[in-house]
Amino acid sequence: MRSLRVLLLPLKGHFQPWGDDVIQAIGDSHQLSVFDPSKPISTQFDGIDVVIDHGGSVGTRRMMDASVNAKLWQILGTGFDHFDLEYIRSLKIPVANCPGQFSSAALAESAMMFILMLARRYRQSADNFASGVLYQPLGFELANQSLGIIGLGASGQELARRAKAFGMK
Repeated sequence: MRSLRVLLLPLKGHFQPWGDDVIQAIGDSHQLSVFDPSKPISTQFDGIDVVIDHGGSVGTRRMMDASVNAKLWQILGTGFDHFDLEYIRSLKIPVANCPGQFSSAALAESAMMFILMLARRYRQSADNFASGVLYQPLGFELANQSLGIIGLGASGQELARRAKAFGMK
């Protein structure tokens, strides 16, 4: 496998830990550079094979235009919500995302955790338990409670499955 020229577009203020993870994963296998907004776009994208866009919201149309020879625009994130997908497709640049750690299952599990914490009044219960007060507050059961889910994409469907397991409507 030949060495690729890779350009990382970090999300401002969120380089760590994700940027470090990308650097570690690429290692010495490929030539990695990190985008510097103080330098000209065209020179940074010249000859780039792969662009890694943190979250899909960093890349602009000017960047996409400058990367017309890229073989892949990789979004470091699960969706295309903040990405100009139609525009990059018009440039014939392949795009990929990477569902995984922040996928619909993880999101649904986190949402259920927060629902349970609210239903059982976690903060007050934890404080009471630490003080030796038991069984207060009791909270309420989730069975027969209605849950409003806005959007039934992958995340909404996963949340609905989990809520149903608790007997929610």
